[in-house]
Amino acid sequence: MSEIETNIPSVLIAGTHSGVGKTTVTLGLMAALRARGLKVQPFKVGPDFIDPSHHTAVCGRPSHNLDPFMMGEDGVRRSFCSALAGADVGQWVRLLQHAARSLSHLLVGEWREQLEERPPGSD
Repeated sequence: MSEIETNIPSVLIAGTHSGVGKTTVTLGLMAALRARGLKVQPFKVGPDFIDPSHHTAVCGRPSHNLDPFMMGEDGVRRSFCSALAGADVGQWVRLLQHAARSLSHLLVGEWREQLEERPPGSD
């Protein structure tokens, strides 16, 4: 993955079950970031036809699916990195916390490991 892709911050919104407010928090955060003039790239994990349309309406960019079960790990990475082009921040939502941790590690784990290997002050 390129240096450009690893410098775009992203946010993961997760919950333990339906009805806990993931969509409400996600849309509010997306709208707040857009109001600050940021280009927000929305993502969704898992089958859903409603949330992505809301994401697209709020962000002005198409929402992309990041489902490792349906796409495989390489497919998730490709979709994530290609969709982030031109964005200031990426934001995605997932249902289960344990699956969110797995997806988070898949997408940013290797970047985090690279950062942890850097000596202090090497930025």
